[in-house]
This record gives sequence, C-alpha cells and structure tokens, in this order.
Amino acid sequence: MRRPVAAVGLVLLFLFGTSSPAEAGGSAGGGGGLAVTDEATAEGSEPSDSDDPPEVPVVCTTTELTVPQRGRYESGGYTYVFVDARQFRFDSETGASWVRAQKTCRRGDEVVSGDTIWLLITDPDPALVASILRDRAAREIDPPAPALSPTDQGVVQLGMWLAVDDPGPYEVTASAAPGSWVTARAELSQTVFDMGNGDVVECTGAGDPIPDSALDSADPSPVCGYTYRDLNDGRPYPVTITSTWTVTWTSSRGVSGVQPPIVLTSTLDYPVVEIQTVGGPAD
Repeated sequence: MRRPVAAVGLVLLFLFGTSSPAEAGGSAGGGGGLAVTDEATAEGSEPSDSDDPPEVPVVCTTTELTVPQRGRYESGGYTYVFVDARQFRFDSETGASWVRAQKTCRRGDEVVSGDTIWLLITDPDPALVASILRDRAAREIDPPAPALSPTDQGVVQLGMWLAVDDPGPYEVTASAAPGSWVTARAELSQTVFDMGNGDVVECTGAGDPIPDSALDSADPSPVCGYTYRDLNDGRPYPVTITSTWTVTWTSSRGVSGVQPPIVLTSTLDYPVVEIQTVGGPAD
C-alpha cells in the first residue's frame, strides 16, 4: 500500500565550549587594565514636560583584571608566560581565550551593580568551530528512514516511488561571547538507493515521495523511481540507502565556508512478490 510522506522541521541551538567559561560578556580587549564602555542606558533621560531634572543614565564599564604571572621564559624569539588558570581560560581546540574582568554599572557617582565576568580577548577560529559543529551534526542527524511506495513490499512490474523521511535542514550555532558566533547548516542534498540486485538509483534531496494523485498509478516516479523485473529466489532484496548532507557555515567575522559532507546509511530487507492473473471466458 502506498502512502505520502510528511516533512518535519528541526532546528537546534547550543552554546559552544564545554571546557570554556559558561558566561562571557563584554567586548574583545587587549592588555590588562583596558577599560571599555560596553553598555549605556538612558532610561528616564528623555525630555520631560515636568520641572523635575532628568534621571541620570546608567553607564557600565568593563575592566580586565590583572592576571597574575606564575613564571616566564623565552625560547625561539617568543616569550612564554605562565598565568593563574583561575583568571584566564583558553580553548586549545579553537584558539579562543578569556580573561576575568570586572563589570561595574554607575549612575553618576553611585555604583548600581558590579560583577566579575569572563571577557573574550581572542576570538575563536571560525573554521575550527565549524568543524566541531559539523561533527556534532553528524552525531545528531538520524540515518535515512525509508519512505518507499509500495511501503511494505514491492510487486514485480509495479513502479516504485523512492524517498526517505526529510527532517528539513539542521542548523546549530556556537557562541563564545555576545557578538562572537559561528552557525553551521546541514542540508540533505542527495539520496542513493542500492536496490540489492546491482541497480542503483541516485536522487536529489530526499527523493520523491508519492503524491496522492499517483496512488493508483502503476508507473514509477519520473524523477526517483524503480521497477523490479524479477523475484529474488523467494528472498527479500537487501536495499541500502545512503544520504549525503552538505554542510556550510557562516560567522560573526563575516567569513564563511564549507565543511566535508555528512554521509549516513541505512539498510532494509524489501520483499518483492509476483501477482498472477488468471483470465477466463466472459459470460
């Protein structure tokens, strides 16, 4: 029996850097002691018809804390410094680094709030982050789920429509700090059906699910179809389905690229039967 297939969308969002600080704020900075005005609010500072003086806006500044050095040496023209890991974080996979900083918000001379945050000082390499996101997508995307028509078994000389369930594009974003991000997007670009008898059918995207208008047709799909001509000695055909996902990425740096494709495979035993037609004289 034939059936159409419905597509389901999937979007996933996560924060990158399990070994990096969970909280990173402020702007990229340089050496210790750099102060950056990264937030200013003017709540209540708009002109008013009343005689009351306008409310003083809240201004926040971020100042890097001094990172204690635990030793240093020079080699090959470079100076190597050992720092207190409690004040400095480095992600060896992507090159991102953070330093502890003090964020203080004031209204005039009054301190409204203050907090210690992680300040991103070295942006991660977006290509390396994209590679990590690609590997995550390869683990998260399911192998191709067949959506063949006929569904449970084929019939000799009956045309088939070949497809897999299409979950839609897979998208994931990694963020090292506000304003620093990499987004990877995987899309199903090709599905190949090995019919188990030496014949191979290559289809674009998820294939061609059968439409309602073709449910009673004996013809195969014109773009992704197949017809078995013979039985397999009483055994089902071992069908192998291979889906290829293309992976592209963009970043907050304005650079983008392509990662190696993701190739996923599934198999199924597909019975094929023969229907005998017996005719007789008309009454």
